[in-house]
Amino acid sequence: YKLIQTKKPQYWLWIALVFGLGFLNKYSIVFLYAAFGIALLISKYRHLLLDRYFLYAMFLGLIIISPNLIWQYQNNWPVLQHMDELRRTQLVHVNPSDFIFDQILMNAHALLLWFGALLMLLFHKKERPYLLFGLLYIFVFAFLLAGSGKSYYTLGVYPILFVFGAFFLQKYLDKYLPWLFYVLVVFMGIGLYISFSFDGIPFLTFEQAYNEDAFRWEDGKQYDIPQDMADMTGWKEIGDTVRDLYIDSDQPTDIFCYHYGQAGAIMFYGKEVNISQPISTNGSFAFWSPDSITKEQMIFVHSDLGNTINPDSLLGEFFERFELKKVIQNPYFRENGTRIYLCQNPTTEARRYYAEMMSETKSRYRRTDEEN
Repeated sequence: YKLIQTKKPQYWLWIALVFGLGFLNKYSIVFLYAAFGIALLISKYRHLLLDRYFLYAMFLGLIIISPNLIWQYQNNWPVLQHMDELRRTQLVHVNPSDFIFDQILMNAHALLLWFGALLMLLFHKKERPYLLFGLLYIFVFAFLLAGSGKSYYTLGVYPILFVFGAFFLQKYLDKYLPWLFYVLVVFMGIGLYISFSFDGIPFLTFEQAYNEDAFRWEDGKQYDIPQDMADMTGWKEIGDTVRDLYIDSDQPTDIFCYHYGQAGAIMFYGKEVNISQPISTNGSFAFWSPDSITKEQMIFVHSDLGNTINPDSLLGEFFERFELKKVIQNPYFRENGTRIYLCQNPTTEARRYYAEMMSETKSRYRRTDEEN
């Protein structure tokens, strides 16, 4: 906004700084900046791309993100592997019509504000100087729709429309604001109620949210409650149980989890007792996990999610002693029946199996030219 208002190219440096820091936090900022670049290119402000400060900004942004790019290169581009897995297992189930409908549903409580702003930006002649921001939204929307992105991937661009919506209300309807305030509040309440099926988790109990086959999950199938509720509702019980076992242990203890959801929950609920880093082959935890078993005791968190291994038979082969400490019983939990074991004295077979499993996992992040 400052760049096009003042026409001072020095603002490119601030834009580059924000991009660099945003990239280090979330790669999806690339979609926002790509949309901004295209929108700028077809706008009357395209001459700003020819200024030397734009080149300085590109160089600055590259410097900021280069440590991450180098790390990605050295580790065989984990982000691309993750995106490929995401596309194969989740994004393939995204329905374009659901994506479009969810844009309205997600922000139904502010529909008058953001959609009105979008129409003004795109079609009102007096607001032509700000057309760039309307196009930015359109291109972000188009990129994610074409790439089968999840509905909520667009949420980061809506604050731009919120700001312009408030600006246009003040500019054109100032004398009606006292009345509009009540209209907007009522509409926000109605919109919030309508949007409960998408993002009403903080306000709804499981019983209130329950609606047979009403919610589409990432696997493309219909379920009775929202996926976020089903994913997370058992995490606190897992985290509390593992934390208590860890506190009561009288010897160094490893913690093994099947996926990052379990591992993250354990770290969150165990942070006050400085719980050790959980071991997992899933996500970033694979980089942080040791190559071999180093402790004589392990808390083993099992999951049936995408896993057919019977832990009782597995642990009997891998540990001299093991004891089932907890079974998560929650019918709303996606991983209902998760079992938590305390295991002691890993066998030679356990050490071999673990080392091979971790080596195979980490080999995915090893460049082939390094292996040769």
